[in-house]
Amino acid sequence: MEGRIRLAIADNDAITLAALRDILGRRHKALDVTWTATHGEDAVARCLDAAQRPALLLLDMSMGEMSGPSICREIRRHGALPRILAITSFEPGVYAAKAARAGAQGLVVKDSPALIRRAIGVVLTGGTFNACSPSVSFEDSEAAFRRLRKTPAEGVGRLSDQERSVMDLCMQGLTLEEIAGRLGVAASTVRTHVRRVKEKLGAKTLAQAVMMVMEHRYE
Repeated sequence: MEGRIRLAIADNDAITLAALRDILGRRHKALDVTWTATHGEDAVARCLDAAQRPALLLLDMSMGEMSGPSICREIRRHGALPRILAITSFEPGVYAAKAARAGAQGLVVKDSPALIRRAIGVVLTGGTFNACSPSVSFEDSEAAFRRLRKTPAEGVGRLSDQERSVMDLCMQGLTLEEIAGRLGVAASTVRTHVRRVKEKLGAKTLAQAVMMVMEHRYE
């Protein structure tokens, strides 16, 4: 849709996602909701793909498998676009500082369509938006990118896709042998992945590593 501003929405609540898409896509002719995502890794992949990258991403802070701040940080480490507006159904103070540290350009509550529209306008023009937590300072996307690109991935952010898959299955309660069968690899390969995960996270046991991954996802 030529001439319209590309917008994307990431939220693991399908009802909220549909409502936001309706409010923003159908009622605002200048906006084109090009895609939506319910999973964090999908949102990251699309934002890093130049062909799918929107001008602005509305990002829920309480995504399920991967936390909102983690998604935001991963996107921002790779570039200044898209601009990111964090959204939440919780009290803003819960996520404001985390969103700012992760490179978002603002935070707004989901239950105020008027405030969301206002925030979108501000962020799209290069500004930052924070009507809820005055003690927190947000950066524009360029400044956030300059800060975060200098910071190497830490902790869970250093895990490979295969290591993440192993940890996902560990959190589901599978044994290492069962994980090997699920992934179609040898049990020794799974044990190697576990050893590397523990080394990267500084964990002494697999149980500790699992807890660290869970804390990262729901931070």
